[in-house]
Amino acid sequence: IVVFNFNWAKKLLCKKAIERFFFFLSPGSGEVAWNTYAAAREVIKAGSKAVGVDLPRVCFKNGDLYNLIKQPQIAQAASAAIGIAEYRAWCEHYEQEPEYLTGQSVGLWATLSAARTIRGSSQLEQDYNAIKLISSRGQIIGRVESENADNGRAGGMALIIGKLKHEAADMLPEGMKVGVSRIGRAQTLTGYKEVVTQFISDHVPSLGEKKLRLLEVVGALHHELLEPAQQPLREELERYVVMDPDKILIGNSVESG
Repeated sequence: IVVFNFNWAKKLLCKKAIERFFFFLSPGSGEVAWNTYAAAREVIKAGSKAVGVDLPRVCFKNGDLYNLIKQPQIAQAASAAIGIAEYRAWCEHYEQEPEYLTGQSVGLWATLSAARTIRGSSQLEQDYNAIKLISSRGQIIGRVESENADNGRAGGMALIIGKLKHEAADMLPEGMKVGVSRIGRAQTLTGYKEVVTQFISDHVPSLGEKKLRLLEVVGALHHELLEPAQQPLREELERYVVMDPDKILIGNSVESG
């Protein structure tokens, strides 16, 4: 099993073993893929057109993707485009495709193109449409969160890094509900912004600022606050997803609280 993030690309791409799993993680730099593999360059160029920004400038070393994090229609689509490009580089390098696909958050949406579920007459057109779909996802989420904030229901997310003595959900006071998901040794908490902010204030003294911090993202991703986004997201999926996947897709988000 390989956790494929192009921050470690030189090491992973030099491995002789053929891997069976590919994990879409977001975000990733994609710079090694761009410099080394034609398939990745094609996807990143198509992604730049789909998103309307210069992805190499935004996503590579010294890029400003972090500064666009509150524009989810750009940040989410750019992140997914890099993930798809990394995947195409992996396939080009090993001259085969994996049997299983998974991803965290927006990365799972990126697997839809790799599994050939997206409409398009060519692989590159499918990748382009997948990136457009994920950009629409970001627009919908941004719109719902803006409406939530206007109605006093702003969402927020926190990141806990490293091993804890207790599960994050077990650290919450009675009556507090947040969504919890894992990314390796990290956990993300998502819920009402004032609840998440209070959790951070309560536990920073014992955990430290390096282990617990507020994420500068739009809204409470993976939380019931975004339920109004479900129907428009479903409609977007129906526009773009036209085929059953040709690989096994593995989801990995959970909710707790």
